[in-house]
Amino acid sequence: MWFAYSGGRIAILMGSNVMNRQVIERQRAKLLIMRDRVAAEIGSLTQAMLEDAQPVGEHDWGVSEAVDKSIALEHVEEQLHVQISAALARIKDGTYGLCTACGSRIGQARLDALPYAAFCIACERQLESQ
Repeated sequence: MWFAYSGGRIAILMGSNVMNRQVIERQRAKLLIMRDRVAAEIGSLTQAMLEDAQPVGEHDWGVSEAVDKSIALEHVEEQLHVQISAALARIKDGTYGLCTACGSRIGQARLDALPYAAFCIACERQLESQ
């Protein structure tokens, strides 16, 4: 693997695979939109939980379950935000599109579907089976 810079274009090269700057910029734009959407969703969930909070002694189990579900959803959104931020950092450091486990190239179809993917399909399957 090596990186090439020429006339404002950066390419990540792995054998004959090249991820040019246009592809990277397209993915970066997707990630920024996703990051902003997820951040707004986290803010909305937090606000909703604060509004639904009950003073001590005025507890309603229905409200408690709703808050528990909101907390779980907020946690999922926060994890997604972390993954998106990590992908943006990989773009910045020139390792975007490379599996963080084995270093091989992540397929373009996978990156199109999950622009924040950190693992190639093989490594992802291995992680999920553990």
